[in-house]
Amino acid sequence: MAAPGWPKADAVPEVTIVHIDADGSHHGSRHSSHHGSQHGSRYVSRHESQHGATGYIQDLQKSRESNRAAAAAKLERRTSRRLDNSGTNDYAQDYAGEYPVEADSQAQVDAKTKTQNYDPKLIAVTYLKKWAGGVDDATPVPPIYDMIISFIGAFLGILWVAGCAHALDNQLHEHLLVASLGATAVLLYGVMESKLAQPRNVIGGHVVSAAVGCAFRLALKDALWIAAPVSMAVALLAMQLTRTVHPPGGATAIIASQADPLAPWAGFSFVLVILVASAGQTVIALIVNNLHSKKRYPTYWFGGKL
Repeated sequence: MAAPGWPKADAVPEVTIVHIDADGSHHGSRHSSHHGSQHGSRYVSRHESQHGATGYIQDLQKSRESNRAAAAAKLERRTSRRLDNSGTNDYAQDYAGEYPVEADSQAQVDAKTKTQNYDPKLIAVTYLKKWAGGVDDATPVPPIYDMIISFIGAFLGILWVAGCAHALDNQLHEHLLVASLGATAVLLYGVMESKLAQPRNVIGGHVVSAAVGCAFRLALKDALWIAAPVSMAVALLAMQLTRTVHPPGGATAIIASQADPLAPWAGFSFVLVILVASAGQTVIALIVNNLHSKKRYPTYWFGGKL
């Protein structure tokens, strides 16, 4: 016996199918199918049973229209911002698939980008913003033990250089030589992890710069005030080409270019002196810096191709 409210076993169930077109229009149809005399039932859409098919479709259309309006407003606000540096509109690309908008032609994009790139006010503001820097505090105070090691290394390193300079008997302005290698000591014992403080850079940078300075001392002997900037600039270029950039090398080039009187070997004996002095400092750094339990020196020696 069938339960109350249930159709008879041989009843043919009907299914209501609602079609929603892309433009929002809809139409419905009822179809009959037979699933067996024992499990037949009447299938009705859940939304139709709760709200009615017509009410559900109207709610759906209102919801879609509301979403479109909200997205369009949001897109309009975002696209009102200026184009990014690449000349593309990122916000329009984000929503182009779901909510297509009319994008600017490539010519319009190029014109806007060109106008912005050559806007004097924008260029000036962007340039001045760079002066503000990007880091609040770059260098923390090192531990006491590290500072003690740095002190010992700097003392021994400059003691070695001063001894070499004193042995020259005032032939190569030893006080200037000590000043140049004093900057090297700061790198070797203060920031040993820096690429600028590795043996390749310390020794190579000083030797390359000394050779350049001596060469321009001979070439511009009648205009030493020109020899200083030229030798320093060329020394920087030579250090970059040989991957031996060492900031104190700039001072070495200037000292060599201003030597008066000339040292033996047409002034090029200065190259040998700077080689011995910088190599000695590197050896001292090798001994002292490795007293750190958690640090090592050097990071590399002379690896890599010139």
